[in-house]
Amino acid sequence: MRDELVVTVSELLSNPGSRRRLTFDQPVGGLKQELVRVEPDDPLHFDLLFEAVDGESVHVRGEISGRLVVTCRRCLNEASAPFKAEVSEVYRPTHDVWEEGYVVTDGKQVDLGVLTHEGVLLEMPINPTCREDCAGLCPSCGKDLNEGDCGCAPDEGDDRWGPLRDLLQG
Repeated sequence: MRDELVVTVSELLSNPGSRRRLTFDQPVGGLKQELVRVEPDDPLHFDLLFEAVDGESVHVRGEISGRLVVTCRRCLNEASAPFKAEVSEVYRPTHDVWEEGYVVTDGKQVDLGVLTHEGVLLEMPINPTCREDCAGLCPSCGKDLNEGDCGCAPDEGDDRWGPLRDLLQG
């Protein structure tokens, strides 16, 4: 994980019930899926509230926002869209590692890397499109149908589905 996402919480842990808001912008690499990504140089905006639950636990909650770059699954053009991820996690030390894999440094720091990756990846669309009414590509010639008709004959579909089509129409 990146050192920029490690936050010292020793002051909070020594004052149960205390709070601290942290707002910052930070680029984070490795945020991508097959058709969706966050550019590594684009900073994410973090607006987080850290709350000391007791002398050992810290609740981190808030928003992570930024821009997603998507490759449309219909026309293969790229588009960008804003996103906002709501995140919430309780960090609780157990020896040298926070529960559920969150790493602790000297028991007084939390690494927001896993929280960031999980929150942002969950906001990424599985089947992204450049817009809701994207017409896609012509299956015959490959022309982008958002730019206009290609002149190809319409696809009649597989003849084996003809009896079902007849049932729907009749």
